[in-house]
Amino acid sequence: MKRILCIITLFIIILSLSGCGGTASVEVFPSPEASPSASPTLYPEVSYESCSKPLIGIDVSAWQGDIDWKAVSEDNIDFAIIRLGYRGYIEGILHTDDCFEQNIRGAEAAGLLRGVYFFSQADSEESAAEEAEYVIGVLKGDELELPVVFDWEHITAEKGKLRKDAITYNTKPEEAATYAKVFCRALEKEGYETAVYISLDAPELSPDISVIEDTRLWLADLNDVPIRDFDVWCWQYDAHGSVKGVNGDVDLNVLFAMENP
Repeated sequence: MKRILCIITLFIIILSLSGCGGTASVEVFPSPEASPSASPTLYPEVSYESCSKPLIGIDVSAWQGDIDWKAVSEDNIDFAIIRLGYRGYIEGILHTDDCFEQNIRGAEAAGLLRGVYFFSQADSEESAAEEAEYVIGVLKGDELELPVVFDWEHITAEKGKLRKDAITYNTKPEEAATYAKVFCRALEKEGYETAVYISLDAPELSPDISVIEDTRLWLADLNDVPIRDFDVWCWQYDAHGSVKGVNGDVDLNVLFAMENP
């Protein structure tokens, strides 16, 4: 049976909050257990409704090459969100990430909690459904501790301009949000939890949050403090992190859970 994670509300503290069991408690990082390379900076202005510590994790793909997952786990990393695959943004072909199998098995052997993401370039409800079926086929019923994430992003060129040769060039954020719902519904029918990746550093490049506000959100926000008035499941806080066992930069994340899985 899959472990259940609860979505936590991330918000500006207006009143002084304390204690557990129904009231929010303020947590300040870094915790003494976390390594310096894997510790975000949170201030008392940010809180979460939990009595347990947030979990620290990474998201990876073939871009990271071979990963020493044992070393990753020893660097106080709790979870990994692994790219399962992607749709080519020009030819539209679906691909499995070259390192997916070794990453998903390596993370499992190292005792990390595992989620996966699919880099979408869906430009219709039909193509979103096709991507969902592809993900289901690759997973083959494999159980995950964390959700399957729909990661739809516009492709940009120099100075942030959209690439005109990308198949999603004319896709609007609200349309992408609709495709996210199609993808997530298909995965949920198979028993998987789901989430949607959004970037508040460039919201025009992500699905429209107002359309998917009832969905778990994996938030990319590279500010020191992610002060937002909506629910956040996971916060990607650093795109240039350093973790033992991973060559080069790696994205770092905080998972806000009311009950550690």
